Order: sequence, then structure tokens, then C-alpha cells
Amino acid sequence: MSSLLDHVIIEIVPLKSAPAAVAALPPRSTVSVTCSPVKGIQATLELASEVLGAGHQVVPHLAARMVEGPEHVARIAAWCKREGVRSVFVIGGDQETPKGPYRDGVEFLQAILAADHNLTDIGFAAYPDGHALIDRRVLHEATHAKQALVEAAGLAPFVSTQMCFDPGLIRTWLEHERAAG
Repeated sequence: MSSLLDHVIIEIVPLKSAPAAVAALPPRSTVSVTCSPVKGIQATLELASEVLGAGHQVVPHLAARMVEGPEHVARIAAWCKREGVRSVFVIGGDQETPKGPYRDGVEFLQAILAADHNLTDIGFAAYPDGHALIDRRVLHEATHAKQALVEAAGLAPFVSTQMCFDPGLIRTWLEHERAAG
């Protein structure tokens, strides 16, 4: 059990209760900071800075549909480099209308990878049980496109699922995706 706890990633949402949550974290935790469609990317980066300042590792979520354009990408990449952030999690985001030119994670990944970021690994969402608004084939193709982009940049890709409590479904999804490369 102890070795499992060494790899736990704790997720924090930028809410009013976040400072208390940061204060309650075990020493040297790895913390994933979500990107709220209401609060935006700046709130994610501010909370991520607070988490870093408290002595933890951080994996901020970056929602493509909330990125305003190339200048915003450059500011995010500069923040990652300045703060020593080595890992981010890229999602398309739940915002109905994109704030800028990035409609999905693939488009945003291309932009952030071209920036001066200092990242070593980039994660993206996996959906073993599907997505309410995105066809499974589109999800499959996007997963492999993201993996290829991250690997071509010399970084390590990783996926993280939404909550899914069906081990058989997860196993089937993994087998299918691995068989496809």
C-alpha cells in the first residue's frame, strides 16, 4: 500500500476552499490543478503557483478552448518555464465557444509544443466509457494524434481517465488503444 501512495496525484479545483486544501496536503505531494470553465486558466496558474510555493509538484490543466491565441500560449509557456513546471495536462475544455483559435487539444498541443516551455511530459484525457459530446472514433484519433505530437517533440505522453469504475471497460479500452499503437 505504501508504494501505491508514493504515486498518488491529488486533484484540487480553484475554489474558495483551495488554500485550506493546499495547507492540508501531505509533504511533497503531486497536485493536479483543474481548469474551471468559470474561473479560467489564470485561476489555474495562480493556484498552481500557490501549490508550488508550498513545496509540492504540480500538473496544471490547460483547456484549449480557453486559450485566447498565440500570445496567450507564449505567456502560458513562459509561466511553465519560470515556475519550473515540467508536466501539464491538456484538455479540450467544456467551454462551448472557444475564446481563441484552439477548438481542441490537438490544436493547442501544436501551439504549446512550438513555444519555449521547458516541459518534459504532457498528459491528455482518455475516455474508456466515451464522451457525451464526442464520437468514439474522434476520441480514438485524437488520442493517437496527441500521443504522436508529444512523442515527436521528445516528451513523454501520459493519459488520465475521467472517473470510470468499470475495470473491464478500462481493460478493453487499453487493449484496443494499445493494439492501435
